[in-house]
Amino acid sequence: MNRNQKFGLLFFIIFLCLSFFPFQLTISFSYIFFSIAIFFVIITILNLKLLRFLRNVWIKLGEYLGHIISPIVMGIVFFLIITPIGLVLKLIGKDLLRLKFDKKNNSYWIKRDKDINSMKKQY
Repeated sequence: MNRNQKFGLLFFIIFLCLSFFPFQLTISFSYIFFSIAIFFVIITILNLKLLRFLRNVWIKLGEYLGHIISPIVMGIVFFLIITPIGLVLKLIGKDLLRLKFDKKNNSYWIKRDKDINSMKKQY
């Protein structure tokens, strides 16, 4: 089974499942979704070239939506999670990365208490 057949069968199953879902609107969406499911099964059986075109359109749509949604999600994560944590740490005076300049220190080298073993038997 190639990619186009998998794509056609996947969309057949999705629209078939949606056709069984009861919608409470004036237009009967069950018949529309069932018709689309039958369309995908027929196209999967008869014309794989059309499925290649539909699959490529679907992939391009996913890439386009990824370019739009990824920055939005990352912005939400940054402003709702990272920024409040940074502000709270500033308010309580924590410097987790030790970025403050200290004139008293000769070096910012961190001395280890434990002796690090050799790297010969790592696994």
